[in-house]
Amino acid sequence: MAHSKMKIQKDDTEQLRREFDNLREDFVSMARELKSYAGHQGRSVEEAASDRVVALKSVGERQLEAAKSYAVDAAKAAEEGVRAHPGYSVAGAAALGFLLGVVTARRR
Repeated sequence: MAHSKMKIQKDDTEQLRREFDNLREDFVSMARELKSYAGHQGRSVEEAASDRVVALKSVGERQLEAAKSYAVDAAKAAEEGVRAHPGYSVAGAAALGFLLGVVTARRR
């Protein structure tokens, strides 16, 4: 009777060992699949980010050009205003200097 119990336990142990081996193989397989999936997702995110950077760079370049054009136009308009009304320009500069002096004098 003791011999039959040992045989049953041995069979159960062998079956458990096989099941653990199968589980280990399943986990290894799942780990490989997850690694592959993560790599694929990482490349997809990288490509999307790269496309977004290119688009933002293009928009930024257009806005920079528009700002440069606006600055040139404003400088021309200011120059024309000074040439057309030199007295107003001198008076405006004096008033601005006075205000700046008042503001900085209060801080002391």
